[in-house]
Amino acid sequence: MRTFLVPLLLSTLLGSGAQAQGFLSSYGQARHQEAVAIVPDATGITSVVRDASLVNGPIRIRLLRTDLQGGSPQWSDVGLAGSCFAQGAVAGGDGSIVVCGSCIRPGRSDHDALLVKVSTSGAVLSSWISDTPGQEEQLLGLERTADGGCIAAGVWRGAADRDALLMRFDAAGQPLWSHHYGTAGDELLRAVTAHDGGFTAVGRLLNFGGGTDTYTLHTDASGTEQWWHSWGGAQDEELFDVVGIGPNVVMAGHTDTYGAATYQGRHFRNVYVLAMASDGDTLWTRALGDTLSDHGAQTLTVAQNGDLLFGGVHGKQDPTEALVLRATATGTLLWKRYYPAERAGEVQDIRPLADNGFLAAGRCFGPLGGQVLLLKKDPQGQ
Repeated sequence: MRTFLVPLLLSTLLGSGAQAQGFLSSYGQARHQEAVAIVPDATGITSVVRDASLVNGPIRIRLLRTDLQGGSPQWSDVGLAGSCFAQGAVAGGDGSIVVCGSCIRPGRSDHDALLVKVSTSGAVLSSWISDTPGQEEQLLGLERTADGGCIAAGVWRGAADRDALLMRFDAAGQPLWSHHYGTAGDELLRAVTAHDGGFTAVGRLLNFGGGTDTYTLHTDASGTEQWWHSWGGAQDEELFDVVGIGPNVVMAGHTDTYGAATYQGRHFRNVYVLAMASDGDTLWTRALGDTLSDHGAQTLTVAQNGDLLFGGVHGKQDPTEALVLRATATGTLLWKRYYPAERAGEVQDIRPLADNGFLAAGRCFGPLGGQVLLLKKDPQGQ
């Protein structure tokens, strides 16, 4: 298997010990690569990459394996036929990685749902791809379940509009059930978490004005809908991630309506954070940003001390910067950090570290095109 090793080191911040060391690096070759998920372990970091580097070739799933300081990069291909689009990944619990997404099979043009288990060197251990001509399924977010299986969130289309999709898989990666949900409009789900004996998933729906509102769905363990809610203002709101914290869930995305306004009444995009009880009651909301520029969250995790860590993007158009914010468990902003990375940067996955810092991964753009962005920072984001 041929691999390409072209790391582009942007900066390295050294601390007093291994836990304190930080880095910000990019990796890749020409055309386009981006990390959609990171899965760290005791010996290294595996980034799951959506790769479009082949000229006139298919979209591929590749893995980038580095040591814990971002060094010694090794690339490997995940051998699947057709164009395969990685969207999310989690640790498999046995040293493997479970990746969700979709696949366009050779000779077809529709997306089939994809769940594949791989080793850290890219070997396919098991795979499942739906086969539903005339319908489309894409899995956009994934979480492991207590029984060793997975719950996946995404989008289904079999008619004029799209519906939200949830699928549950057993430990062998085979589907246990699949349900789609929605209204006469257009919905999708981007993330899901196990909560209150069932599952809570978040995304967006299209409103009657053509804009987007948040969409939150809760089901029981069998996927039967219990409730759903939507929020929205005069502009667009969307949710990208969700975590369970005790009896509640916290959701993150962006809002173009809420938050501080300029003296002219303009609202820049803010990170939108909502906390909700298990019965669907809203506990609190926050709009984290300022009156100077745009901020949006695409990933959320809980730090070792219980703080909330948000990853996303600062700005809407090039040049953008990778963004990380830290807030208390009730959404009070502690700090926000911008990480310039070539011409544009964006965080798409964030994971907590034992020292209360974090790892984050996503994409940036430089002379070669789209690159994988990987960063490790201390509790202050330094």
